[in-house]
Amino acid sequence: MKTIIVTHKPAMNDGEVHVNDLDKIANGSVDNIRLGTTLDFYEKRTELLETVVSKLRYGGELELLGSDIYDVARGLCFCELDLDAADALLYRGRQSVDTLQNVVYLLEQLGLEVKIKRIHKYVYFIKCVRPAPGNN
Repeated sequence: MKTIIVTHKPAMNDGEVHVNDLDKIANGSVDNIRLGTTLDFYEKRTELLETVVSKLRYGGELELLGSDIYDVARGLCFCELDLDAADALLYRGRQSVDTLQNVVYLLEQLGLEVKIKRIHKYVYFIKCVRPAPGNN
């Protein structure tokens, strides 16, 4: 079972792959991809997701995290989140942030089946599967 962790930082450990090195991985060769929060640090979100999905085998799983801008805004409005915490969730190197709903929609448009979608402390978690052709 081949698992990779896609990172926007220099790859330091076995199994880690920098986003710029994804083209070195054969299409359809990976069982599990953990994207973490990398999507937030990459301006071309759709392009990155298309590339990541192409690396997944049929039946392969993708997991990703990201700051949910609606939930951060709600936290600020109701004084549940201070400005320093919001800054950490929205800036500090991030190129783009989105909402859970928008990312789920994009993943479904790319043919993935979303199995889990949650928000906890202003961060969304999504787990999805690439179904075999004809099974979606």
